[in-house]
Amino acid sequence: MALTGSVHPPGGATALIAVTDPRVGEIGWAFVPMVLLNCVIMLTVALLVNNIQRVRYPAYWWTPGEKKREREAPHDDGSTAATSNTPYDVGCGIILTRDGISVPPHIDLLPGERACLEDKTRPSCLRCLKSGYVCKGYDLGLRMQSLVVVTEPEGSQRLARIVAPGVPPPATIHLHHQHQHHGQRGSGRLQDRHDKYKDPEAGRADKEARLGPAPEMNLSAFQEHMAFSYFFATYGWAYFWKPFLHLARETDLAPNASRMCSLALAYGHMGISKGDQRLKSTGLELYGKTLREVQSSLSKGVEAREELAQLCVPVIILGMYSFAIDKDLRLIHNIGVAQILKHCGPEAFQEEPLLTAFRSCRALLICQSFAIRRRTFLEDKKWKVGPWEKLPKTALDDLVDIMTDMPGVVNDMAASEHPISPATRASFNKRVGGLREQLQAWRWNWEKEHPNVAREVPSKLHNLDNINTPVFKEQLATMIEFDTTQLALEMLTYNAGLIYLMQLEDLLGMNESHNPSPLSDYDMDYIRHAANIRPSSPLLLPEDARFICQPALEAFRLIPSLYKNLVTSKDRIMVILAPLGIVYTSTQSNTELNSCMQSILDDIPFFGGGAPRELSVYEIALGRAWKSKAPSPIPAGSSPTVSESSVELAISP
Repeated sequence: MALTGSVHPPGGATALIAVTDPRVGEIGWAFVPMVLLNCVIMLTVALLVNNIQRVRYPAYWWTPGEKKREREAPHDDGSTAATSNTPYDVGCGIILTRDGISVPPHIDLLPGERACLEDKTRPSCLRCLKSGYVCKGYDLGLRMQSLVVVTEPEGSQRLARIVAPGVPPPATIHLHHQHQHHGQRGSGRLQDRHDKYKDPEAGRADKEARLGPAPEMNLSAFQEHMAFSYFFATYGWAYFWKPFLHLARETDLAPNASRMCSLALAYGHMGISKGDQRLKSTGLELYGKTLREVQSSLSKGVEAREELAQLCVPVIILGMYSFAIDKDLRLIHNIGVAQILKHCGPEAFQEEPLLTAFRSCRALLICQSFAIRRRTFLEDKKWKVGPWEKLPKTALDDLVDIMTDMPGVVNDMAASEHPISPATRASFNKRVGGLREQLQAWRWNWEKEHPNVAREVPSKLHNLDNINTPVFKEQLATMIEFDTTQLALEMLTYNAGLIYLMQLEDLLGMNESHNPSPLSDYDMDYIRHAANIRPSSPLLLPEDARFICQPALEAFRLIPSLYKNLVTSKDRIMVILAPLGIVYTSTQSNTELNSCMQSILDDIPFFGGGAPRELSVYEIALGRAWKSKAPSPIPAGSSPTVSESSVELAISP
């Protein structure tokens, strides 16, 4: 160890075998030359490897001249020498002072190594020097990157790097800083590479390539992201569909068909909006491929019931494509969803993620039932119980159970005989009253499970000048916020159901009118009292709702919170149009209440500054048919068909 300057005895591990293994003692003194031979071999290999790599090992053996010069050199009186503590340290090494790096001239260094050491702004290492690379240290060269902002389908944004084809690699930009080392360094191939970059013509050509105009960036890798981002940024109902599109993307429910149809929807919308025929054709092609794949799966029959149940996801997205791209309002794909549900039965949807998909399918079909005023097969009890035999129901599930029965009441009222007999009127009064009691019971249970979850925040509405009713302005001075999409959607759906039943009560003449116009001072005082009866919560209790404007105003005030949660959250709850349409159509007979609704919609971006025509189809429109014999009766229990003129109405999925 003393001779070689090593920190571990060469061959020491071999010598320890005599201690660890008793059988070595049988060898006797012959073990000593074996250890010495091992030591010599290790030293030989160490000398060979280290000197090939130009690492002086051992330092004392291979630099006797340096050691002699260091011992014989006179001491320097400068500040550099003053930092040394012993005669051996002075002048024999590299010294770091506040004035810089001092490299003694007699140290055997290559010119390139000495230049790197003396230039403190360009620290280098032997590894880079030996391998032929440049160690830039603190002197970082100019590096340019092309970045683009990519918006994910859920709304989040990130930076993505774009690598333009045909651009020389960044390493060539700094090759003119390469330190050329003297002597034999590296292999012949490395030397040829250095010679190529030392060519001045090659250097000028490389410089011109760098200074010339950048080639056009290829964004084909980001086409999907851009299409989905554009779809969510510009299409009105995109955020209503976002939870279902995420469900199709992140689960294994017919993944290939769901992905293709989702892309078809995004590409088709972007192609139509931008006038890009290529994107539109791509979307149409993907739509056709999805149809063929769904058709192939449907042909497998009853044996593939589980796979058939999964097809409800791409079929719903096919309906979205028909509605948004083809402007086809016949709801053909919705009928296909209903047939899949009937064929599979409620037991096929008892496990996740099929249960979540079933919730969306049920909400979609109920939305259609409200629009065309027909009952739906989902009001059968087995569809309210069967899918939840293994998993518990949510509050929204129970609320939708109640909402499912409402279109059937209107269907039967439209099909009843004219004029209306007292017995028929009493029968409908009983049915509507029963639904009202179920709705109130649900609201009290919800209040027990979610006390004080709503909070009031200042309103940002500005266009309230055309609203003259003081109590309306007072109510709209604050908005109602919830932390989750589900809570906001539950209260919007509850208020819509309450408004729907109150309208039916007015048609049946069950009580005093729920929609007096104009409101008297006594009525406005009652509305104020009901709104302020609970300071801890801005929500209206069931027995306090006397006028349609009360749940309507509450729904107005929570719509901005629902939209905010839809944009920012990743909840898997599909929001249907029916509750919003019911609230909107209930205001048509009250000009000021309708102005309140318009003020809310104007401040929500996806409505584009006004209520779309799709909302108007949710009007009950039963008053004249109930009081007159002019309209022909609609057969009770009839199902919607493609040929019915009412299906041609604009109904959003």
